[in-house]
Amino acid sequence: MTVADEAMRDLEAAGVVEPDVSRLLVDLVAYVKKFVIFQRDAEAVAVALWVVHTHAFEAADATPYIAVSSPEKESGKSKLLEALSLVVARPWDAITPSDATIFRKIDKDSPTLLLDEADTIFNPRGEFEQLRGILNAGFQRGKTIPRMIGEGKNLRVYDFKTFSPKALAGIGKLPDTIAGRSIPVRLQRKADDEHVERFRVRLARPDATKLRDAAGTWAGAHLDELRDAWPKLPDELSDRQQDIWEPLLAIADKASDDWGRRARAAAVELHAAHDDEPTIGVLLLAHIRDALNGSRYISTADLLEALVERDDGPWAEWWGRDVEEGKTRGPAARVGRLLKPFGIKSKDVRIADKVLKGFERAALEDVLRRYLPPVASKSRNNATSQVEGVFQPQQEPSQQAPDLHCSDVASSKSLEGEASTQQPNPDFPGDAVELVKHELNATEVDRVQIGDW
Repeated sequence: MTVADEAMRDLEAAGVVEPDVSRLLVDLVAYVKKFVIFQRDAEAVAVALWVVHTHAFEAADATPYIAVSSPEKESGKSKLLEALSLVVARPWDAITPSDATIFRKIDKDSPTLLLDEADTIFNPRGEFEQLRGILNAGFQRGKTIPRMIGEGKNLRVYDFKTFSPKALAGIGKLPDTIAGRSIPVRLQRKADDEHVERFRVRLARPDATKLRDAAGTWAGAHLDELRDAWPKLPDELSDRQQDIWEPLLAIADKASDDWGRRARAAAVELHAAHDDEPTIGVLLLAHIRDALNGSRYISTADLLEALVERDDGPWAEWWGRDVEEGKTRGPAARVGRLLKPFGIKSKDVRIADKVLKGFERAALEDVLRRYLPPVASKSRNNATSQVEGVFQPQQEPSQQAPDLHCSDVASSKSLEGEASTQQPNPDFPGDAVELVKHELNATEVDRVQIGDW
């Protein structure tokens, strides 16, 4: 007899009817929306699925973190964690817990960690490196952190388990290593014309308890099915994003086909919306691609000039004055250091009748296709988008800018007076896929009363 069979037998013996998980998810969306203004319905969908996942995380090989952030305080972050504490499994509210406490608590109880004021943890002083280690490791089943325990002759190595559901709330941006394990929920301060209910534990608890009990009952009856599930994963997500969404998609598919579609649309929307903050190295690669604009070569000097002219990167602030004064040695060295991890080095390139230090397009293509999305160009009627390749120029054919760097055309000096129509793309990295947003219908959004289970 499987775990699910035993759970159903116990439910039937107790006269309990198995909850309708599709209805449960609708009510969880309504519950969190009672107290928090979300910028996207996809965020509420993700949170609802994650709540059920906390009750069924034993069936998963990975657990996503919910990363709740805002640019300023009083945006609903703490309120959301408080509301979640009433519906998740084994909630543990923690603010900057000690290393020993968090190691032992997670190892023993596998709680759902609700970590407020996370921005105080990720500071440059490195005061919470142990906690950061737990967060880096704890999204994946089987990951442990070894530590010495005991005293004197009784000292021994103990592997502390780190796997448990976690939600973090804080101001600003999470470190990349944590953000890559997280589903982003970015809140803004409530506008004057936006209204939510004031969160009061004693008023919210009755409905929340129904939701929590229903989620636990359903999860307990379906652990084996969720463990064996292989949901279809959106190709638009990275490998890590697919890992963390897999258990949520398994739950959504068990609910209904509609919830499966809704969950996948939410996953693509949320991660595409927040993939606009690349690392500085990836940003540099994208801007080099734009500067090449289909040419075979670009000199380091021309690349630096193209970089500092952009307003969507740090280059002008870093090197603008030096480049303007012709002092390119320092900026060129910095570009070299940023590109070194990708295995890219400048080389001697012939541009017109001169041999200059620069970069060759062919040497960059493999790296760019690995780290950048293909450039998409829309058809004339904007109804479809078509991927044109890694180095697709930004202009329409009729607006093609003069090629200033191709060795078989002319030197850049001879075209110095001509105006280029090339414009930097302020929306890097751009969308290679058009996202289909699945809006909750009015009856689902407005539902605030929790049904009887």
